[in-house]
Amino acid sequence: MKHNFQIKTQDLLVWKGWVVMSRSEAPLMNEAVQLLADSKPGRVLEIGYGLGVSAEIIQDVLNPEVHDILELDPQIYSDLCAFAQPRPGVHPLLGDFWDFSPASRYDLVFYDPFDYVDGSDEEDVNEQKQYGMDMAERLETLLEEGGTFAWPHFGDTQPPVIPGFKRGTKRLKVPAYLFQDGTETETGSLATWMRK
Repeated sequence: MKHNFQIKTQDLLVWKGWVVMSRSEAPLMNEAVQLLADSKPGRVLEIGYGLGVSAEIIQDVLNPEVHDILELDPQIYSDLCAFAQPRPGVHPLLGDFWDFSPASRYDLVFYDPFDYVDGSDEEDVNEQKQYGMDMAERLETLLEEGGTFAWPHFGDTQPPVIPGFKRGTKRLKVPAYLFQDGTETETGSLATWMRK
């Protein structure tokens, strides 16, 4: 599904007034990826490419043997292919996270998609519970035993409960970056989950 971006530059992606990604997120992504460095993942699946900020940091900091990157938007996928060309361990994949069938499992799933949905950001408790259950089922097909699911959160947004997984959350304070509504924030977090 191709999205019509209002702004698409090397530093900023905006869709229907929402900031999909900005280069100003780099310090947050760097802090998040640094927290994962000790795990030394050999096989990484990254969800969402955007401007390639986290992809570049994952390459520099984690240097995984396999770095599969799944992108939903064909325009951004084209940028991803250009990023992957000089990097033999990076494999661009076009598709939806919820439909993706991996050839094998991953040590780390780094989840940073943008939700291209019109409407309210607010979810009710039942929707959040269902989302957590759906995510648990999805992770069973993606993660190696002992693998980690990592999801950077922006501002003060709260990570969901994922049944059957133990969550850890590390709060981060970084230089100001653009939040999805165009305001600036200096806070964020990295939430990680492992099977209980």
